[in-house]
Amino acid sequence: MTSPRRELISLLRGYFACPMLAALDQMGLVERMRTGPFTLDDLPSENRSALSATLAYLEALGLLQCNSQSWQCTEAGSYVFDRVGIFHMLRSYRVYFEDYSQSLTMSSDETLVHRLANVADSGQLHARKYFPTVENWFADKHLQCIADVGCGNGEFLDVLLRAHENASLIGIDLSAEAVNASQARFSAHRLALKFKPRQKNLWVNSGSGSAPKL
Repeated sequence: MTSPRRELISLLRGYFACPMLAALDQMGLVERMRTGPFTLDDLPSENRSALSATLAYLEALGLLQCNSQSWQCTEAGSYVFDRVGIFHMLRSYRVYFEDYSQSLTMSSDETLVHRLANVADSGQLHARKYFPTVENWFADKHLQCIADVGCGNGEFLDVLLRAHENASLIGIDLSAEAVNASQARFSAHRLALKFKPRQKNLWVNSGSGSAPKL
């Protein structure tokens, strides 16, 4: 059974590990660390002392191990780095939690979140867990229209479009930022941005397939 002290340490470590891992991934460093043994020279950074301290902290967490002058992922590190998107998603709520006492006392129910980061990184998680199964379902089918309710940044539609390039696309999302990101992703497919009632946003592309009227 885990002791209360170890639980407390885990909670404190999470406070630092979340922004640290999100930043490393944003810089492209997590991908390099996942590929095999590496040295400080393999990870471009202007502040080598800060990077060295970061790697030492990840070693203390059990995510990396140091062999002489090189580092490599542990089994736990590989597991965490494969799922690094979740740290971005948590970080997207940082404004909400920076002054949580205010969040608890303000009358508005609105949650402050970096919406674009939130939808992008939840999409990354879904891509790993759910997309392959759905791709297999549709692999032998001829799709004329693909609709995604809660489309986020359009990552799922992008995956299906590669196999069904003539299909029309429909993306629906409550977030204007998400819809704009989807529209930008498919700019070559002549997307028209429309707004549904109650701030529900819709974009539809004009592929060769016929899309239903919404």
